[in-house]
Amino acid sequence: MNLETLNSGWLIACGFALLVFLINIGLFSLVKKKNRQRGVTIYTNMLDTIRSPWKNEEKSLAELDQAVRKIRSDTEHEQSDIRSKNE
Repeated sequence: MNLETLNSGWLIACGFALLVFLINIGLFSLVKKKNRQRGVTIYTNMLDTIRSPWKNEEKSLAELDQAVRKIRSDTEHEQSDIRSKNE
C-alpha cells in the first residue's frame, strides 16, 4: 500500500464524517429553534410528498374535470332548451 492511497482513503473518510456531522448539526438546530412549527412543517410536507408525489397535480386535474363537467352540463341544458323551443 502506498502513501497516496492511504491519504486518499483518510481524506474520503474525513469528508464523509464531516458531511454526517454537518447534517446532524443542521437537523439539531431545526429541532432546537424557537420556531418549531417551521421544522415540523418541513418534515410534514416532505412526508406528504413521499406518500403521494402527484397530489397537487391530481388536485388540479380533479378541479379541471369538475369544470369541464359543469361546462358540458350547461351546454347540454342550453341545447335541450333550444330543441324544446324549436319543437
